[in-house]
Amino acid sequence: MRMILNFCIVASISTLGMADTVCYEDLDNRCFTNDPPYDNTNQLPEEPGIVGTAFQLFTRQNYNTGQFLDRHKPEALAGSNFDAQRMSVFIIHGWLNHGDIFWMHNVKDALLDFNDYNVFLVDWSGGATAGYFQSVANTRIVGAESDLFAKFLYEETGQTFGEMYCVGHSLGSHCCGYFGEGTPFLGRITGLDPAGPNFEDEHVLVRLDPRDAQFVDVIHTDGERLIRLGLGIYQECGHVDFYPNGGKNQPGCERVGSEVCDHMRAIEYYEHSITPTCKFTAYPCELEQWSNCNDCGTRGCNYMGHPAIPDNQGVYYVETLDDKPYCKD
Repeated sequence: MRMILNFCIVASISTLGMADTVCYEDLDNRCFTNDPPYDNTNQLPEEPGIVGTAFQLFTRQNYNTGQFLDRHKPEALAGSNFDAQRMSVFIIHGWLNHGDIFWMHNVKDALLDFNDYNVFLVDWSGGATAGYFQSVANTRIVGAESDLFAKFLYEETGQTFGEMYCVGHSLGSHCCGYFGEGTPFLGRITGLDPAGPNFEDEHVLVRLDPRDAQFVDVIHTDGERLIRLGLGIYQECGHVDFYPNGGKNQPGCERVGSEVCDHMRAIEYYEHSITPTCKFTAYPCELEQWSNCNDCGTRGCNYMGHPAIPDNQGVYYVETLDDKPYCKD
């Protein structure tokens, strides 16, 4: 029999044989239930050791070679290139991805070329390669691990939560949401086409929403309903919600013939937006009123992606090109 050292099941066993609540010692005895509103999958999150959340630090001093940091090992942090005077950016992948996937490195490189950040690539591939429903539940573990890691950075270095920024794609966006839910005054979250299945129209406690950080901006690129193979969420879930080309179908993806092209395009838009020469001007709009959105009006325009500003909130329409770097400005 496999020994589980940091795992305990609390409460009752359901008629399906699944525990209603599970607590993990290694997460400061935090407990997770599948009672409403956390019944969007009826699954409980797996053990932290299975999910395997890991934080790999990159800075301009170690641009290509990451340093793995562990909240249980302050000596590793002290010997790393982490600098509390720099903003910390956490990049979190989604379902069936891993912490060394190419797009995470592309975004990391763009960020470090732009500014001297602490960039953490967050790997939770152990929990993201399970079935989709189980992976949805596992996002709660990633959020809790990120929250505890942020508090570790604060306790060891004094870096404030306001200087921490989470960028997540698909399920990673909701990991950022759980991160911010536990971390008071987290500075910013950018959701890159947050996952739609099991999150669309669900309670704010189980999906990304504006209360999760001081500033939450979202790029919607694949908001079709799942029956039409859409993978992203369509409803507003940030202070600022950008809907490039209407938020459902992206130009150029029809040539690729890939069902995930629209979903992945949010990453590319964000990556290119980091470069100062590529601006995605965003026009104030209302959902489904895209043809009427072509001037800044009284609300004022915004910029999609990294340079987004919190002052001008609401829904915004962005028109892009069908080839890289996609921006028209």
